[in-house]
Amino acid sequence: RRDLEIIKRLSPTQVTAYPLMSSPSVKSLIKRSIGDISLDKEATLYRVILEELLGEYNQISSWAFSKKGDDIIDEYVVNHDEYVGIGSGSFSFLDGVLYTNTFSLKEYATRIESGKMGLSRARKYGRLSQMQYRLMVGLFGGGVHKESFSRQFKMPIEVGLFKELLFLRCAGAIREKEGVLYPTLKGKYLFLSMMKEFYIGMDTVREESRARLSSEDM
Repeated sequence: RRDLEIIKRLSPTQVTAYPLMSSPSVKSLIKRSIGDISLDKEATLYRVILEELLGEYNQISSWAFSKKGDDIIDEYVVNHDEYVGIGSGSFSFLDGVLYTNTFSLKEYATRIESGKMGLSRARKYGRLSQMQYRLMVGLFGGGVHKESFSRQFKMPIEVGLFKELLFLRCAGAIREKEGVLYPTLKGKYLFLSMMKEFYIGMDTVREESRARLSSEDM
């Protein structure tokens, strides 16, 4: 609460309250440095953050807040269905395929110099996985417009994601108003947790890719 009071006195344009995101190597580092970590109070602390900030800030995602009148873009994965990553170790998502550029600086440079792309891995995601992903990201970002979703996937969201919506409604995680699905207070924390696991997964891929490199590749 003291940290939040300091933040309110400083009155920055943006506040981002990230949850602890720990990939396997980070977990080991945290355990060696400060011991085991408990997340038992995470939900309670999240509610405190919302209580303290929402009077002065607009919430633009589950963990990002902007000063009223100064809305910003926080997460490109929320605002854009597709994106291109440039550089060694970057990720791209195009037409349902997740691409990863090589983590080897030497290999990346060689490929680019020869007129090739730096891609090293690719994984195609099916339609259901893409719909689930957009639902998660949209609700994390504040809401999902049912009509836009239906246009994108050529079917009503209630048809494509019947089980998912049934679960979220029964759990009290979403509400609907004028054709838009919004997260409830419980839902905001749920989608914060899901996005946290998404980014932990991305970090795990990075760690696995780096682990395959020799010192000459770095």
